[in-house]
This record gives sequence, C-alpha cells and structure tokens, in this order.
Amino acid sequence: MPEAQARVVASHLTESAQMATKSELDALRLEMKEEMGQLRLEMKEEMAQLKSSVDQKLGAMETRLVRWHFGTTISIIAVLTALRLLGV
Repeated sequence: MPEAQARVVASHLTESAQMATKSELDALRLEMKEEMGQLRLEMKEEMAQLKSSVDQKLGAMETRLVRWHFGTTISIIAVLTALRLLGV
C-alpha cells in the first residue's frame, strides 16, 4: 500500500482499534488449535464416563427385569399347579 494511503488509513483508526501481525494471528490459530484438541480429549473422556454409567444402569435394569420375569413365571407355575391339584 502506498505511504500516503497508509497514512490516511492510520489516521482513521480509533485509539481502541488494534492491528495484529501475521505472526500474532498464526500464534492465535495455534493456541486455538491446541485448546480445541484439549476440548476434544475432555469430551471423549466425558463421553466414555457417560457410556460407562449408562451401561451400568442398563445392566442393573436388565437384571431386575430377568428377576421379575423369573418370579412371574414361578408364580404362574405355582398357581397352575395349585389349580391342577384342586381339580379345577
């Protein structure tokens, strides 16, 4: 950019405006990439813990269901045997 044009642009910048160099932007990109990598690792760990918790709960529910089913089956067999013994 010609010097005259650069001076005009510079004169229009406010005091709060900041310019970043290419190396600063590259450093920021690298920092963001590292943080994203860390976030991904944390998310994977959280997902693994959640999956483990869900698997445990499903296992407990399955056990209760099997017990309930087994108890119901035994009860039906007992009722049918009693009815047969009573001649009904």
